[in-house]
Amino acid sequence: MFNPDLTDDGSTEGNIVYNNVISSSENGIRSTRSHNNIVENTTFSDIELREYRLLGDSSLIIREQQFDNALISGDDSETGNLVEIMDSGIIEVTEGETDVEEDEEDGDDAGDEEGEGNSYNTDSEPYRRTLSDDDSVTVNSST
Repeated sequence: MFNPDLTDDGSTEGNIVYNNVISSSENGIRSTRSHNNIVENTTFSDIELREYRLLGDSSLIIREQQFDNALISGDDSETGNLVEIMDSGIIEVTEGETDVEEDEEDGDDAGDEEGEGNSYNTDSEPYRRTLSDDDSVTVNSST
C-alpha cells in the first residue's frame, strides 16, 4: 500500500484488504505513506524479513488475524508509524525481533527479560503501538 509523494498521483487510504495468501516474499505487507487501511485474515509463508513493514508515517489496522511469530517493524519515519491490532483474540507481543528456533536450540523456553512478551485481548481493546525508526514487535496468537 503506497501513497506517492505527489497527491495528484493518487492515494491508498481507507481500503480493506482481506483473505490473501502471501508467500516467498521479502516483506509480506508493506505500507508506505498510507493511512487507515485494514488488512484482515492474511496467510503468510516463506517471508524473508518481516510480515508487516510500515514506512513514511503510515498507519495500518490488522484485524481478525492469527499470528505465528509475526514481525511488525517501522522504518523511515519522522513521527512514527501506527499499527493497531483488533478483533484477533489474545496476542502476546514482544519488543524487538525474536528467534524462537535459536531459543529452542539453547534449551531456553522460559525466556528472559528482553524476550518476554505482554498479553493483550484485542477483542476487548485494540493493541496500538507507534513504531519509530528500527522499532519492531513480534506477535503471537495465544492458543
